[in-house]
Amino acid sequence: MRLHLVQNTTVEFDRFATEWNNLAIKIDEITTSRDYGNVIDVMYIGIICVNPAFDFLFKTRKPRYFKKPLRSTPGDLPLNAESRLFEVEIKFDFHAMMRADTSSSEVMILRSLIDLIPVIHTFNALKAFDAVQFESDIKLLGGGESPVWP
Repeated sequence: MRLHLVQNTTVEFDRFATEWNNLAIKIDEITTSRDYGNVIDVMYIGIICVNPAFDFLFKTRKPRYFKKPLRSTPGDLPLNAESRLFEVEIKFDFHAMMRADTSSSEVMILRSLIDLIPVIHTFNALKAFDAVQFESDIKLLGGGESPVWP
């Protein structure tokens, strides 16, 4: 499964951009080698953290799961090949993120990924999603069973 973090932030969070991009790369490297029940091919997670003055422009959308036909060259994939996509957005509290340093902001993101598991399981087609393996992999990125994990 591929997992992509998409950042929707205001200028105050430019200080985290490089570290968050590196975190996104690490997450994708780990999740690419897993199938987590083989129900999602690509997961897009929108990270929203904006100045309260712009809140009205960044409302979170409902999570969605859908299949999208794959474009391929002839002979590359079966004619009816589809990609299974899951999209969700997470809105972070502006003031909490402003107080955070780089490390704690990454932990906030990782915790929010684990908190998505019940949301994923609300979709009947995703009941087979391997939450235990997913949580374990995300915790590894945050230092395993360190004090940051309940």
